[in-house]
Amino acid sequence: MKKIVKNLLLIGVAIGGVGVLTTSQPAQAKSYAKVTKYGYNYKESATYFSFTGNYALYTKPGTIKGAKLVKSKKQLLALNASKTGEKTFMWRRKATTNRGAVYYKVETFDHSIKGWIYAGKTKQHSLGMIYYKKTAAKPAGGVQFFSSLTDSALTTEETTHFYRLTTPGTVDDGTQLLYTLPFWAGFDGKTQPNKKSTVANKNDVFVIDNAKTRVREGDRWVVAYDVNRPGIGGYIKESGLTAIPTPKASEGVTINYRDTKTDKLISSFVLPVLGGAKTTDVVDINNFQIPAGYVSDTESMTSKIKLGFANQSTKNVKVGSQLNYYVIN
Repeated sequence: MKKIVKNLLLIGVAIGGVGVLTTSQPAQAKSYAKVTKYGYNYKESATYFSFTGNYALYTKPGTIKGAKLVKSKKQLLALNASKTGEKTFMWRRKATTNRGAVYYKVETFDHSIKGWIYAGKTKQHSLGMIYYKKTAAKPAGGVQFFSSLTDSALTTEETTHFYRLTTPGTVDDGTQLLYTLPFWAGFDGKTQPNKKSTVANKNDVFVIDNAKTRVREGDRWVVAYDVNRPGIGGYIKESGLTAIPTPKASEGVTINYRDTKTDKLISSFVLPVLGGAKTTDVVDINNFQIPAGYVSDTESMTSKIKLGFANQSTKNVKVGSQLNYYVIN
């Protein structure tokens, strides 16, 4: 009996006429997309992305033959929440397929993760590098712009006080040196300080010009400039500076803001002198407490207009003396 059933099944397969054993039409080969255009392959860039969670990351543009999964949609969303700047992704390359799909090659700042992700279609509306299904709608692809830093408003103290370095030294920890960017706020990680040591600046006076908060780490960095020495300035963690009490005029140098047209005194402040010195250099006050509506310089002014410290000597200025700083409105 078993032999008879087996023979019937074989006959059914041969003639294609027995129930589920009937042969179907030949399967079509999977159709893969092809990249028709690649952009320049940048090693690094200043365009940073986070992920929408709608598409995954692949070793090649996702619809290209041989593309393998690098990170799933869920894993990419987890990377969005990373508390370390090293895991921020930068854009590196663009690819366009014969189907009009756009893919971006992205890579983390620390180069530990890289791959390709779908970004949208060439015919879709775009703002910068982000494609949208509709104008001002959600991104059509898997990426959206990301900023590693956000603005942080200066406090009243920061706009009205001078500062010294809390712990001048040589340690590369964000509190002793001055940097072009906070750590891992850009693809170059720990940006080089403008000096390898700030020990020589222990008696210098600094003003705070700006402040930023690192989005991932959540800590605050300020931009400080050295009043006494040229070219010394940059980012430092806010704990790296300590406010200096406002001194008496006899214990500092009085800076007078004067109108360059009328020579009228507009306002004044006292610049501290640290370390018990009897003289100090005053290189640049960086518009500290500049009167509202005034500027210290302008490209359209001729050399006949007095601006800034003008022809006054700012070297070895005696404690208790005054300097005039000319401004224009």
